[in-house]
Amino acid sequence: MGKKVSEVNELINGKRNITIQRDILLALVFDQAEGNRLAMQNEYDYSIVKMKLDKKKLDDIKKRKNQLNKHHVFSTF
Repeated sequence: MGKKVSEVNELINGKRNITIQRDILLALVFDQAEGNRLAMQNEYDYSIVKMKLDKKKLDDIKKRKNQLNKHHVFSTF
């Protein structure tokens, strides 16, 4: 794969993220489709951020958005 053992170990232990380059290299090494690991990394990152977001803040934003949509001229289109 052309990477240092320490880099691969950090990747395995979750200390490094999957990048596009790593995804392509791992796909070649394991004879798998490109993009799968990158998609999993994105899903993981998204779930971590969403867990950290304040639910009350998100609910307040949704409430304000709904109130604005009720008064918006184009909301019925």
